[in-house]
Amino acid sequence: MRDALIVEIQATGAQFKLEPWDGDIFAVRLVPSGRFAAVAKNLGDEPNGLAQFQSDAGGKPAVLRITLDDGQAYDFRREAK
Repeated sequence: MRDALIVEIQATGAQFKLEPWDGDIFAVRLVPSGRFAAVAKNLGDEPNGLAQFQSDAGGKPAVLRITLDDGQAYDFRREAK
């Protein structure tokens, strides 16, 4: 099994696996669990998109940008607690 990060969308429970792909780029796949199991199975084995961490002015990772295979991009930021 390859190393991977798991990102969960709290509002839906959808989980995405981010696997190292090329340098600082990650392949994104929907995790086949819960109500998303059938959807993930229908999507097949190919990555659903690519992800990359984008750094702030200080060089720290600040945003995770996920670009899906249809070209739609989503930016995720960690909420301060």
